[in-house]
Amino acid sequence: MGRSRDFGGQAFRSQTSAEFRASFADYRKLEALDLSFALNVPWQELGRTVFTVNLLRGTGAFPEQAVSAVLQRL
Repeated sequence: MGRSRDFGGQAFRSQTSAEFRASFADYRKLEALDLSFALNVPWQELGRTVFTVNLLRGTGAFPEQAVSAVLQRL
């Protein structure tokens, strides 16, 4: 899959299809798999993002409770 957009080391949650499409160069491939919402969480070491954990789902944006739960576990 293609690269996702950099969010300056901050977690990102797409809440609309427009945000999702603006965030993924390969959004057409993802939408073909019925994925249209994302939660991207950067993993940083020494102040640099070394990778991101990208959670994708098909229906509805990730609720705030899910975002908080993921962030607490990382």
